[in-house]
Amino acid sequence: MKRGEIWWADLPDPVASEPGFRRPLIIIQIDDFNRSMINTIVVVVLTTNLRLAEAPGNVLLKSEQTGLSKDSVANVSQVLTVDKSFLTEKTGKLPKVELHKIEERFLITSHIRPDGDSIGTQLALGIMLHEMGKKVTIFNEDPVPKCYSFLPHSDWIKSSLNNGNQFDAAIILDCSEWERLGKIAPIAQTADVIINIDHHADSHGLGKYNYIDPSAAAVAEQAYHLLKHMKQPLTYELALCLYTGILTDTGSFKHGNTTVTSHHIVSEFLKVGVKPDFVYRMIHERNSFPAMLLQGMLLSSLQLSNDGHVAWTSITKEMLKKVGYTVEFEPESVLSMMRSIEGIDVALLFRDLGEDKIKVNFRSKSEVDVCQIAQKFNGGGHKQAAGCVITGNLEMVQEMVLQNIMEMLNYY
Repeated sequence: MKRGEIWWADLPDPVASEPGFRRPLIIIQIDDFNRSMINTIVVVVLTTNLRLAEAPGNVLLKSEQTGLSKDSVANVSQVLTVDKSFLTEKTGKLPKVELHKIEERFLITSHIRPDGDSIGTQLALGIMLHEMGKKVTIFNEDPVPKCYSFLPHSDWIKSSLNNGNQFDAAIILDCSEWERLGKIAPIAQTADVIINIDHHADSHGLGKYNYIDPSAAAVAEQAYHLLKHMKQPLTYELALCLYTGILTDTGSFKHGNTTVTSHHIVSEFLKVGVKPDFVYRMIHERNSFPAMLLQGMLLSSLQLSNDGHVAWTSITKEMLKKVGYTVEFEPESVLSMMRSIEGIDVALLFRDLGEDKIKVNFRSKSEVDVCQIAQKFNGGGHKQAAGCVITGNLEMVQEMVLQNIMEMLNYY
């Protein structure tokens, strides 16, 4: 075994089901180990839950040495210190992707209805590749929300492409399913190289190279590690974009996914001039008058479950028409206010999209995993923040979702 080698780990189902272990593949760089030390560290990690920072180095373990099954892969990032600067290959060979050696044409895309994490990370990687002399196309199914228009080069993000577009590489961010990309998916699939960077726990990788790390609070964190590994200088523009990604996906650092790593990375952004008050104002304090009227209507129609643990409200087309609201509603402020109610574990926002489609935003506190509920309805997200779109009328969808929420709360 040589320093700098990339190895991989297989953990059996009994281990993978223990608290702190998750499914997706992770990778790590070897630091001066021999075979006997590998087996020793497996035992230490599995029996004492020792963080690798307390053990002598960084290691991920190959099943030939451990005798563990190759049938399942578990994420041990809660125990090991992951070197996030490497991209994993689904074949298990785990080579590094050298972006500068890929030809010229890059596509960077993300999920429908993009958020601050996907948009900020797209722009950061786009800026980096542009500075490397690459031709970069950034595409999203939906336009950039007004609250993110302050980001540098936000006008690079397009929502229409020519049918004849061909790309040497497609970078897919914050997305674990092709369907979530929308109409760009068939074009992305034709790229010579597909790179998937994602932090969802249910992600299994969409490309030849997959950088999946559910312990990351945002794909912006993963992009930061990639930039560092490629020895790219951290400019103000890059830092501003990545800060926005981490800020939004952690709910302004109040969600449970916020980690020491999150704060450490953000401190690097502040060193190059990012101003937290400026970013917060740009995202959260540029509400229009119709948006404020709509928030008032939503709060005045707020409902609580009998036990006081669930709060919900709904946006109807009649409400939007009454206040003259015409753009995509950013739900975070209303959901945050609902979450702030004492005793509330889950906050829900239902929105009638028309044509029997209801969008549901979930937020939770404590140990309640709303992503599990969203996944039941073909949605997804994270433990404390998730969403889905359900076919049906508003009353029917509310009843289905609330029933599932109450069953989950009874379990907890």
